[in-house]
Amino acid sequence: MGRRSNPTRRWWKNGTVTVVLLAVWVPVASAHIQVVHGRLVDAIQQSDLVLIGTIEDTKPLTTRSSESTIVVDRVVLGHITVSRLRVRGANRLVPGQRHALFLRRHGDTLHSVAPSGTLFPASPQDDETYRHAVETIHQALGADASTRIFALRSALIPVLSAPVSPLRYYAALDLISVDHGEHGLRADERAALQRLLSDPSTDPTLRPLLAGYLATTLR
Repeated sequence: MGRRSNPTRRWWKNGTVTVVLLAVWVPVASAHIQVVHGRLVDAIQQSDLVLIGTIEDTKPLTTRSSESTIVVDRVVLGHITVSRLRVRGANRLVPGQRHALFLRRHGDTLHSVAPSGTLFPASPQDDETYRHAVETIHQALGADASTRIFALRSALIPVLSAPVSPLRYYAALDLISVDHGEHGLRADERAALQRLLSDPSTDPTLRPLLAGYLATTLR
């Protein structure tokens, strides 16, 4: 399965760009990279552009869709020259809120690759956390097939301590999804996960996920 290249570059021009947020998952294909199922990893893997933006205004289009103006606050991955994006999607974004958006080119538009209902809110102090998580996971996805699982695991484990709740939760789900307990943990990885479990400040929603994952990776 692989991502089709698209030579269109008209959407890089200055002005307003329309972004369509799909309510369904858009499959892509890649001759070189196996798609790893998990919301955060998949979103990064399928994205041409990841940005953090502030919702300027929103208007309903139908009972199930809306259109918003996004002010681009920070580009995390990729490149774009516009400062505002018109966004259409199933989620009615609230003016004044900030979100990390994972986008892929499709013709003259950009599409969100995140499933409907999956949002990544971002306060200004979260920007660096998103940047580091996206960059390290993106780099891990570029690793050789024989080492990609291990590179992803090394990228995901630190995200479990991120101050951003959605990143922590999806990193935990992705850690389980990309590995399935089939590859033994290194001693330092197991120690890091055990420290999280013993830390009283660890997100309680992660505890059963991490405990189950540790149990499946025992060797």
